[in-house]
Amino acid sequence: MSPCPGVTGKYIKDGAETQSSEESRDEEKQKKLWELSAGYLKMDGYEPIEFTVPPPEEEKKKEEKKEEKKEEQQDGEAKPAGKNNVLAE
Repeated sequence: MSPCPGVTGKYIKDGAETQSSEESRDEEKQKKLWELSAGYLKMDGYEPIEFTVPPPEEEKKKEEKKEEKKEEQQDGEAKPAGKNNVLAE
């Protein structure tokens, strides 16, 4: 049951009508949200947007480790030789 029967189109917080956040009232953001939503839903008149399902968390961690190793290898090539890769003065 609605906390405010018969009231529609209003923002209600703790049972009282109040103003929604400034961000929610930003007309440019409202338009962008509408366009993105319509694109994902492939609504007529909007550019369809394709999306890919993110990989499961385990695969994501494997990919991150691969990237870290790749970066370490690249860093290793650029570092000067010497004890702890520190140049002596």
